[in-house]
Amino acid sequence: KGRSKPQQVTAIQTLVPFFRGTVGAKADRSLVAQFDPANPLPSPFLDIAIADRGYIPAPVGDTVQKLETFSQPTGKSDAGINTTLRNVKVVHQAAGTDDWWKEHDDGTRVANVSWSAENTGSRMFQVNFRPAKNMSEFKTLSFRTALRCFGEICDFPASDKGEMTYGVRLIDGNGQASTTYLTDQDVRISRPIGLPSQTYTFPDRPPFVVPATLHSVLGTVEIPLSALAGVDLSRITALRFTFHNQTVGSVDIGDIMLSKSDPTVDPNLRVASRAPSAMMAAKVQMASVVRHDPASDGNSLKIVRKPAAARPTGAATAESGKPTVNTVNMVVTSKRPFPATDAFPSLKVGNKMIRADGSTIAPDGKTMTISIPEATFNALPAGADVSLLLLASSPPWSFGPLPK
Repeated sequence: KGRSKPQQVTAIQTLVPFFRGTVGAKADRSLVAQFDPANPLPSPFLDIAIADRGYIPAPVGDTVQKLETFSQPTGKSDAGINTTLRNVKVVHQAAGTDDWWKEHDDGTRVANVSWSAENTGSRMFQVNFRPAKNMSEFKTLSFRTALRCFGEICDFPASDKGEMTYGVRLIDGNGQASTTYLTDQDVRISRPIGLPSQTYTFPDRPPFVVPATLHSVLGTVEIPLSALAGVDLSRITALRFTFHNQTVGSVDIGDIMLSKSDPTVDPNLRVASRAPSAMMAAKVQMASVVRHDPASDGNSLKIVRKPAAARPTGAATAESGKPTVNTVNMVVTSKRPFPATDAFPSLKVGNKMIRADGSTIAPDGKTMTISIPEATFNALPAGADVSLLLLASSPPWSFGPLPK
C-alpha cells in the first residue's frame, strides 16, 4: 500500500485501468489500449517514471522463431554448439540479481556477460549456428537485455539515456560481418531499479544491515534485419555482441528471437529534458532515512505464549489431521506506524533472520502481532537485539533485548 503521491499516481495510471478494462461484465476494453506498446503511455505516469516497452507480436511458431534461450550449460548454445567469447566472462543462469527472491518467471534464462578493466582489447560474445540459419524471410531480430550492478552505477540515479550501449552484428557463411547496430538506437539499458544494501546504526547496538532490494529490468531490443547490412541473410552462422565502449560491465542477454513482423515503434519519445523529477540517487535516499531518530519511535515488545489448542502437543486436529503447533506471539508497538505491504516482514533476533509470515497489523497501524512456532522462539537467544524490517526505504524498528 503505497503512501507517496508518485506511488499512488503509478497505481492509478496502470493498475486501475488494467482491472477496469479486463475484469467484470462491464469491463471497458478501451482502457487497456495503453498497454499495447504501439500506443503512448499516459503523461502523468511518464512525468514520474521512465518506461520501456517490449513484447513478442505472436506466439512462437510460423511467424516467430526462437534463436537462443541459453538453456544449456555455460559455453553451449541451445543446439549444443560451442559459443565464442573474447576478453569477457559469460555465465548461463536464471534471470535476476538475487537468489533469495524471484524476479522473473521460472525458466527465464540469460547469458550474463561481464568484464573488468583488466580485460583489455576488443570484447565480444558470440552465439554460433550449425547449420547456418536462413533469416531472409524474417524482418526483425529481438532479444531481452538488462544490466546488473557494476562499478558505481547502482549508487546514482538511472539516466534517461541509460548506463550502457553495446553492438550487435551478424556473421554469414562467407565470414563477412554485418554493420554494427548499437542498442541505444532502440532501448535505454539502465541500472537495476531499487536500493543497494543499507546499514543502520543504533546507540550501543550492533549495526543493522538491510539487504539490497534491486530488480534487474529486462528490456526488449528489436532490430530491423535490414539494419544489419552487408551479409547474406540466407546463410547466417553467428550472432555477435560487442562491448567496446565501457571499461567494466555486467549485462544479461536472453530470449533471442526472429520475427516476420516489423519492429514496433515506441511512441513515447525519449527526451533528455523529460527525466522524471521523482527519481533520486540511492545515496540521497539512504541519507534521508539514516537521519531518522529511533528514540522517537517509542517501541515496545511483549511476549505472549499462545497454545494452538488446549490439548497435548502432537495431537491431531479433527479438521486437518495434522498435529497442532504451539505458537508464541511477539506483540510489538510503535509510535511510527507499520506500513501494510505485499511482502512478509523480516524479524532479526541477534544474528538470526526470521520471515514473519504469521503477522497481523492492528487497525491503527501501530501494533503488530507476529506469531512464530514455540520451538523457533525457544531457540532464540535471550537478550539478543530484536529489530523489524518492513521496507527497504524505511529504517528498521528496533525493540531492544529479547525478553524470555
